[in-house]
Amino acid sequence: MKRKVVLDTNVFVSILKKGRLRRILNLWLDEKFDLVTSDEIIKELFDVLKRPKFNFSLDEIEELGDLLFEKALVYNPQIKLNVCTDANDNKFVECAVEGKADCIISGDPHLLELKEYRGIKILSPAEFILQYKYKF
Repeated sequence: MKRKVVLDTNVFVSILKKGRLRRILNLWLDEKFDLVTSDEIIKELFDVLKRPKFNFSLDEIEELGDLLFEKALVYNPQIKLNVCTDANDNKFVECAVEGKADCIISGDPHLLELKEYRGIKILSPAEFILQYKYKF
């Protein structure tokens, strides 16, 4: 059974750029893990990608939207949690719980300090790549 993974918005933005984190995107596109997300996370991602500093065109954002709705497992969590010191990060944990994810990948210190929640590991991108390098 494939692992289920939630990506924090900051990680998602990073994997869309060319660079070392692109490997995470390629693992998902190669169907090595299932991406678990929510409408709320997707909305935040699109809001961030529309910022001029990221230089994504509306066509690129639309293509990503099509890809997400085609390949990702999209949930609308009914649970509301208050487990992160930054309340804005709770949506990632809620999505992971609802989607029965194995881990959350984040670069956010508020999420990373949790380390684990209800058996769901919270890993940095580097930890994810290292920990799962030989398990795919």
